[in-house]
Amino acid sequence: MKQIETQQLWDFIDGQCTAEEAATLKSALETDPNVKAEWAKRFKLHQQLSELPAEQPSMRFVQNLMDKLPLLYRKLSIAPLVKPFWVKTALGFLALLLVGYIGFVFFYIEQFGVNGQFTYLESMKNYLNQAPAKFLILFAAISISLSCLFVLDRFLKARFQKESQASSS
Repeated sequence: MKQIETQQLWDFIDGQCTAEEAATLKSALETDPNVKAEWAKRFKLHQQLSELPAEQPSMRFVQNLMDKLPLLYRKLSIAPLVKPFWVKTALGFLALLLVGYIGFVFFYIEQFGVNGQFTYLESMKNYLNQAPAKFLILFAAISISLSCLFVLDRFLKARFQKESQASSS
């Protein structure tokens, strides 16, 4: 028998072969006594193995493993996903955007008060209408995502420090 036929027999016994392979093997079992003998040996072995009880690890093994788990977790050093340089850069960028926005608002409020005209506001509105909406949405999404990642990093870092202090006490 070839290796592929042996694997096909095991798949047939396990019920994992396709309908086409099963039909081919059934016809081979009916016509070839060597295939039938090999199938009988493997089927008998399969039945004997399925009757064996599943092995369970000893309680001492489980206890030893559970005792070593805290030591494994103490050795882990968890670093933030983003380096502090990039966090400071992102915060600086967000602060610059905030200052620019506040300056923009104060500048146009000041201009709005002059003669009661909307010329500067209208020109800004026209400028923003010319900017692609997808760019503005992308810019807002990136800014919000960076802010959320920063807050999440700080929260997880504080939580990990509390847990490590509690476990070391």
